[in-house]
Amino acid sequence: MGEHTSDGHDPAANEIPESWARAALAGGGASGLVGLVFGSSVAWWVHQPLSMAVKYTFTKGARFAAFGAILSGTHAFTAQTRQKDDFYNAAIAGAVTGLALGIRGGTVPRIVFHTAALSGLAAATDVSYRQTIRAREPTLQKDARRDS
Repeated sequence: MGEHTSDGHDPAANEIPESWARAALAGGGASGLVGLVFGSSVAWWVHQPLSMAVKYTFTKGARFAAFGAILSGTHAFTAQTRQKDDFYNAAIAGAVTGLALGIRGGTVPRIVFHTAALSGLAAATDVSYRQTIRAREPTLQKDARRDS
């Protein structure tokens, strides 16, 4: 997919994860924490009573965790299956996550919308991340030589 350093290493290529289950747990855990913060922030912002705020916070945390686990686990699973780590894995993972989110919405137009939107968003985010890493690689190498 792109440029390589003198030693043949592509700085933007992530290593293929050893375990898709571990990736799903890590993604679900991190997303769950984000969901808890998001849920508590919204509950605080709209001045919900404490009992409703706690329920809302944990509901959002659980939903974020579930969708984060689906996204991360599917991304790692497709990378393992294809033996390649590129933006197609992110697009597939986004599509599966969008499908799960759309099914929760209940209508065919929502399913199609969420599948397409999350697939495109995940692929675009992955491409952007890889380009950022490639752009920073010369600076990182220079800093490593200076520090040694």
